[in-house]
Amino acid sequence: MRIEASPTGFSLTAIDERGRLLICGQTFWEGNEYANRFVEVPQLPPVTRAAAGADRCAAVTADGRLYRWGETDNADDVLTEIGRGEAGRTRMTGLSCGYGFAAACGEDGRVYVWGRLPGTETLGDEPVRAEGIDDAQAVACGCRHIAVLHRDGTVSAWESGGDGRLGTGRFGDEPQPCRVVSPDGSGLLTGVVSLAAGAGHTAAVDGDGRLFVWGRNVGGVFGSGYRFGCESAVPLPVDVSLFGSRSVRKVYGGHDCLHVLLSDGSLCSWGLETSGEFGCGAAVPRITDVPQKAELTD
Repeated sequence: MRIEASPTGFSLTAIDERGRLLICGQTFWEGNEYANRFVEVPQLPPVTRAAAGADRCAAVTADGRLYRWGETDNADDVLTEIGRGEAGRTRMTGLSCGYGFAAACGEDGRVYVWGRLPGTETLGDEPVRAEGIDDAQAVACGCRHIAVLHRDGTVSAWESGGDGRLGTGRFGDEPQPCRVVSPDGSGLLTGVVSLAAGAGHTAAVDGDGRLFVWGRNVGGVFGSGYRFGCESAVPLPVDVSLFGSRSVRKVYGGHDCLHVLLSDGSLCSWGLETSGEFGCGAAVPRITDVPQKAELTD
């Protein structure tokens, strides 16, 4: 089961061994209903990648086609194939949806963006290449920023960064990709194997299973001890240790929460749960700094 979180919205998606797309929280389907347990998204052929954002979903099918849906108040019957231009000539290996836009990266290492592009009011239904990146292996979209995991294990981010979500050690916007620095600010963050973004934060996991988070601490994404109204903003990666002897395999960024896949195979979430996106059947909304284990379907 492959899990993907909604970085700027309120959804969690999963792809089972048959390629079925499952979703909990905001579904973007059948009148945009909400579900506090995983349900199947209909009408899609088997998929290999999926992503959900604040107002849209996207998926890559097993035969390499790119689909989008949502983006309207009436989210049923809007499944649309896109990416027939330059983006259609490469198989997509990464996918993420933000607020008003989405991005994908391909086997060619390039990043493609569509929707209302960060830093502009441009609306486009077809993917457009982001200049200056040709070695991407993963992409993560936040509300107003994009982060990219490079093939050498470093990370770049750009656009809105006033709350430190770009991880450059500075507060401020960056129109071009800038490398994320190390926790002490003396070098670069290296050895990253998993990357995620949220509404105002970014997170990464390194090869040793350590979790790093930077940006805005709304919902308590930095870990235990969160108190409502005491949010902070940190422009440097913070080492977040919550799981004892268990290491983190992968991180997924929710709107104001985080989801992680642990070395024992469990999926855990913490922070602000708004629409059932933790997948554990709890009453929402709520804030928790204790990681909650999702109930995955067979």
